[in-house]
Amino acid sequence: MTTTSSVVKPVSQMQLAPGSVVTIPNVSWQEFELILHELTVCNRHKFTYLS
Repeated sequence: MTTTSSVVKPVSQMQLAPGSVVTIPNVSWQEFELILHELTVCNRHKFTYLS
């Protein structure tokens, strides 16, 4: 039997190299807006919501 555990880190702590792509599955529009709100201090990122 395999058990999994979630790791929770603030999105603002992510450090990505230029050109990096991160895919987060099963994110609601409300969760996406929270992510954008958390990262508003840094406007060098591009975000796309695909439903």
